[in-house]
Amino acid sequence: MPLALLTRFERIVCYEPDPIARFVLARRLRALSGERRVTLIARDAWVAPLLRGRAPAIDALAPDTALLFSNFIGQLMFLVPDALWTDYQQAWRAKVWPLLEGVPWASFHDRLSGPIAPAIDRTDCRGPRVSDSRALRWYAEHARGELLDHASEDLLPAGAQYGYFHWPLTGDQHHLIEAVISK
Repeated sequence: MPLALLTRFERIVCYEPDPIARFVLARRLRALSGERRVTLIARDAWVAPLLRGRAPAIDALAPDTALLFSNFIGQLMFLVPDALWTDYQQAWRAKVWPLLEGVPWASFHDRLSGPIAPAIDRTDCRGPRVSDSRALRWYAEHARGELLDHASEDLLPAGAQYGYFHWPLTGDQHHLIEAVISK
């Protein structure tokens, strides 16, 4: 994501428990011009609290706050034990969705990934969430190899606007990115 998109905000708070990612992010954020206050928080605010039945451990959201989930929702399935996934999804809907009702938000996350590049049909890649069968049609012509479903369904409220794009991570690793924005 081009960090220049963040220049419209006076204050930026990033929750990043991964020390290497936090270091890289801090370096990139320092390059932003202006008098922005940047806070990097190392604690896990979104997984462990929800697994314990608590709300996300984030700062109180001011009325002019916006939330951005950047490459996070598509990684949750790797952070939550399989045996707890259904409980986690329910906790996410119960504890996170009320937060999302009060602020503008967006998410860019992996929907599918694998050795296949999607041939996205630009005529139907914006609007409501694309069904699994329609998303798989974007791969039908290139059916070689397996795709990983990042289990992002049911994590974002209905009524959001969805968009899709291809992200070639490497020459043989491709991601179908699901971009979601609130009202």
